[in-house]
Amino acid sequence: MALNFAFLLSESARRDPHRVALRTHREELTYGALERGSTRVGQALKRLGVRPGQRVCFWMPNGVEFCLLFFGILGRGAVAVPVNPQLNPREVKDILSRCRPALWVAPRALLNTVQLLPRLRAVAWEELDEPDEAPGKTAGHADWETTGAEDTAVILFTSGSTGQAKGIELSHWNLYFAAQAWADGILKITPSDVSLAVLPLSHSYGLNGALLSFLYAGASVFLRPRFEAAEVARDLRDQGVTVLLGVSTMFHRLLALEKEQTACWRLRFCVSGATRIGEELVSSFESRFGIRILKGYGSTEMFRSLSYTADDLEEPCPHDGRPVYGAQIRVVDVKGDPRPPGEAGELWIKSPGLMKGYFRDARRTRQVVRNGWFATRDLARVHADRSVTILGRKDHLILRGGYSIQPEEIERVLRLHPQVRDARVLGVPHLEMGQEIRALVVLKKGSSVTTQDILAHCRQQLALFKCPRFVEFRTSLPPPALPKSLRLEAQENQGS
Repeated sequence: MALNFAFLLSESARRDPHRVALRTHREELTYGALERGSTRVGQALKRLGVRPGQRVCFWMPNGVEFCLLFFGILGRGAVAVPVNPQLNPREVKDILSRCRPALWVAPRALLNTVQLLPRLRAVAWEELDEPDEAPGKTAGHADWETTGAEDTAVILFTSGSTGQAKGIELSHWNLYFAAQAWADGILKITPSDVSLAVLPLSHSYGLNGALLSFLYAGASVFLRPRFEAAEVARDLRDQGVTVLLGVSTMFHRLLALEKEQTACWRLRFCVSGATRIGEELVSSFESRFGIRILKGYGSTEMFRSLSYTADDLEEPCPHDGRPVYGAQIRVVDVKGDPRPPGEAGELWIKSPGLMKGYFRDARRTRQVVRNGWFATRDLARVHADRSVTILGRKDHLILRGGYSIQPEEIERVLRLHPQVRDARVLGVPHLEMGQEIRALVVLKKGSSVTTQDILAHCRQQLALFKCPRFVEFRTSLPPPALPKSLRLEAQENQGS
């Protein structure tokens, strides 16, 4: 079946070309202008020799430029590989070495901050966004490539179970299904809605939930490059935002603002994701602002498969969500056999939104995709009304401020320090961030390294959101922590 997600932009442009699609503090683009600009970028990629199916990697913050490039790549029939702007140049180079793109795109000011691989072609974003050579020529989607529904549209890199970033391949069908499910099934978006896209568009939650679903529905998106509570509060007031997708850290910080900073919001509701949000925070937010936060659960591999929806605004949402349209769920034991209703086990999900697989990693794909079921590695319990409570992880993944962080990656960096003999990284509870990062460090004999030395070393090697917040020097490390799955089973056995 032929399908290119970029054609959906053309449909929205055809219905109402003059409706505002994107806004920032500096500019706004109508749907017609977004389509023309994206096609112009696609034509520039073609002139540079980018062929359908090739990968284009880009390192850009949330903004109009990100969207023009994203749709331009898809319209060319190529594969978009957005890289989180917060990543350290070393981390970016690692992604480039694994991805081997046909082209690397970044703003001119950032183009040379990453040591590029030999023969990797690089171009400044400003060169792609030049006006058409022929005055008066109108770029249109007739120049766009037709792709298959199962062709890869996007590769999103996220933390891997070994500490190395894993590339998650999403097809044009995956993007279409996710956008439709968000827009029609979960958020009930109308063309009069306005999203505030402050979540990183290089991550699936921000890309699918805050951007693509709203453009699919013909609504408007206000783009912000980063979250600053006071500035976001002003945008919620001044930009007519009706839906805010965020993480628990953001809602904590909005609650901390003075009353006069949070007046006159037009929000219909908010949506939480990426990390679990506490019921106390949800209640406090609703009590203070009169605005419901809809909880849910998803992953890059399979968008938001559990959620409360806009239809649930009048109902309590005590758990983490119910299966959305197309999603099936089961809870299994360590052998993969279904557990009786009400008992805890690993959550498996089947959905049309399931990823194609991990980029060039069939072995890891087989480990988590079993006969169409995705093994989430999360422990859960299903209730009588089919709502689900997430109990914790089977592995040691740290969920900090909306980011999933593998301790092994940080431990490997710590051991690179010439004075460090060994290290262990743990997630510790934190009211605002969900979890914080604590490093236990064993120094080599005779070393006199300080906490600041360790933190400075980490900042040179890692994105800031991955750097430890607490460092504790030890003479030896404790035994590895008992996996949560075993702790859970032990607790259940003690209580039976």
